[in-house]
Amino acid sequence: MNNKLKIIFSSILLFVVLLMLFFNKISSLEILKNTSLNDDSKIQMIFNKLDYKDGLLNYSINDNKIDINYELEIYNYKTLEYNASILFYLINNLEQVSYKVNDNNYVFERNKIEKIYNNFDDIKIKDIDKRYKGDYFDKIYLGNIDGQINLFDISDLCLEEYVEIYRDDKSIYYVTCSAIDDIILVKGNEQYGIIEALKKEIVTIDQLFETNLKIKVTGINDENISE
Repeated sequence: MNNKLKIIFSSILLFVVLLMLFFNKISSLEILKNTSLNDDSKIQMIFNKLDYKDGLLNYSINDNKIDINYELEIYNYKTLEYNASILFYLINNLEQVSYKVNDNNYVFERNKIEKIYNNFDDIKIKDIDKRYKGDYFDKIYLGNIDGQINLFDISDLCLEEYVEIYRDDKSIYYVTCSAIDDIILVKGNEQYGIIEALKKEIVTIDQLFETNLKIKVTGINDENISE
C-alpha cells in the first residue's frame, strides 16, 4: 500500500471511529430518557456524558431546578445551552437549569428552550445535536428568542467602543466588543442586522436582554454607561 492510500485509509478509519463514538454517546444518553429528579445515580450518569464533565465541581437539586457549578478555563454559551437542552429532554419535571461558571451566571428555562423544538416528546437527541451543527453555529452563538430567532456574533475582532443600538424615552442602549454590523439575527431563512431587526420590530430590546448579548444602558442625560 503506497503512502497516498495509507493516508486515505487512515482518514476513513478515523472518521468511522469518531462516528461510532458520536452514535454511542447519543444511544447511551437516549436510554436515560424519563429520568426522575429523585434518581441521583442516573443524573450523575447524564452529567458524565455531557460536555464540560471534567469541569463539573458540583450540582444541587432544589424543587424542579438544577444548580450546576463549573470551573472552566474555556467555555461557550452554545455548549451550556446544548447541555441544558439535553437535561430538559432527559429529566422529567425539570423546569430550570442554572449554571455558575467561574464568576458568571447563566439561567435556562424549560418553557423557553422547548419552544426551539416545539415539544421535547417529538424529538430525539440527534435532533438537538443537529441544531447546534447548523448554519452560523460555528460562530459565536448568543442565544435564542421565542424559539424562532437565533442571535450570533460573526465578527472576528473585539472592539472597545460602545455603539448605540436603540433608545427610548428614558434610556440609550449600547453594545460593545462586536462590530455592530456583525451582530445578526437569523429567523428561518432570513438574516437581519441587530439595528434593522429592532427597527422592524422583529425583536424587542427586552427580548435581547434575555440572550447572552452584552448590553449597556445609560439614561438620556447620563454620560456614564453602565450595565
